[in-house]
Amino acid sequence: MYFIQIQGVGSWAEHAGEETTGAMFGVTWDRTGRSWGFNYTVAGVSPDFEAAAGFVNRTNVITARASNRLTGYGEQGALLETASTFMTIERNWAWDGWGDAWDGGAIEGRESLSPTAKLRGGWNLDGFLSRAFFAYDPADYFGYSLAADPMSDPTASTFVLPDVEDNQWTGKISFKTPTWQMVSATAGFGFGRTPLFREAAPGRARELSATVDLRPTQALRATFQVTRLELDRVRDDSRFSTETIPRLKLEYQITHDIFVRVIGQYTARELSALENRDGVPILIDGETAVATEENLFQTDWLFSYRPVPGTLLYLGYSATFEEPESFRYRHLRRQVDGFFAKISYTIRS
Repeated sequence: MYFIQIQGVGSWAEHAGEETTGAMFGVTWDRTGRSWGFNYTVAGVSPDFEAAAGFVNRTNVITARASNRLTGYGEQGALLETASTFMTIERNWAWDGWGDAWDGGAIEGRESLSPTAKLRGGWNLDGFLSRAFFAYDPADYFGYSLAADPMSDPTASTFVLPDVEDNQWTGKISFKTPTWQMVSATAGFGFGRTPLFREAAPGRARELSATVDLRPTQALRATFQVTRLELDRVRDDSRFSTETIPRLKLEYQITHDIFVRVIGQYTARELSALENRDGVPILIDGETAVATEENLFQTDWLFSYRPVPGTLLYLGYSATFEEPESFRYRHLRRQVDGFFAKISYTIRS
């Protein structure tokens, strides 16, 4: 029921004759019991850590997380088969701020409650409730100023970074159907407060997501996903940004040895012109941060041939296109092409 994992990693890199070193560490203690479990983790990544042979999505951070789980079980044949609750506390510090107090030096943190329930027949209900806080990193706002007249007020054009965004309450509810022979589906809705980091201002978020898995035959499978995210300003309820991402994945097992996969994804993003908390336009390096729109269509193709275990051939192609208006599929301009190949053969004696 218990395990402990300890990890230590170092990186060494050289750029233009300058050498840098970085470190990453992690310690995890976990209990996986029938009715009670926990996961306690402390992990950190230094600012100069480089993962040349992997992916690390964030550096200059130390994270401490404590999560406890309670699970109850219903009687045989009852409507409620299982119910679980995850209670989690998390704090993040900058790498150089590890010695500070639990709350005092944390740059962000969260307390969350995640109840789940599995009902008779395979239906699943999930919930999420969280209170978080975030501190803005001054380095992210280097070059920021305001479009104000400094003649009337010498400080009017100065972009003032606000204090910590506290009491960021968010919630989410979702459900999942049973895994039927030909179809299954999930849907979710999220809402709550969130910082608008580009403006260093408070915001509100609404997120809708849905997934449908289709299995019309044993050889064919299709998955359609769509996500819609809207961010509004708390100041006046004006729209800050929107993001809509539909995604379709088709998989077909032609023979026992040959498999093909096609993925198409569209990403439509709109971002309003940046303003500070008082509605004054923001300048970045002296230029007005105007509204932007991005409409990308990405497609990925994969051919797989695996006659025997250990022998395989992968051939892949990907392309990214951009268009001026969303979901028109006209005037698409090619941006990026990519090719992928992998051959593996096991020599047997």
